[in-house]
Amino acid sequence: MPPTEPINKPLVGAIGLVCLCASAVCFFWFPEQTSAQSATLRIGVVMTALFLALPKSGEHVRWERLTPVIVASVIIMALAKKMVLVILPMLLIIGILLTIFRPRDKLRPPRAK
Repeated sequence: MPPTEPINKPLVGAIGLVCLCASAVCFFWFPEQTSAQSATLRIGVVMTALFLALPKSGEHVRWERLTPVIVASVIIMALAKKMVLVILPMLLIIGILLTIFRPRDKLRPPRAK
């Protein structure tokens, strides 16, 4: 596996902000461009959410464990469009339970005497 490059968090935030500003410009000055406004708004929201979710420098993320859960939830939601109102709360509850009952880290601090 080739070494991965670190994600540039400020660049992700800047792209999200530029897309949200472009969406606002389309909304106020070009109201007939609804497709451009919609696309830039969606991309801006996703990039801003990604910016907020990215770890600070030096933090480690457990993407390897989250990737199958994210892919499975997207596939389930795509296949069951009418069941989104049932599936989303269920996925939220499962995510919270997985976070609470996750295995402990291998390194434990020394016990106080």
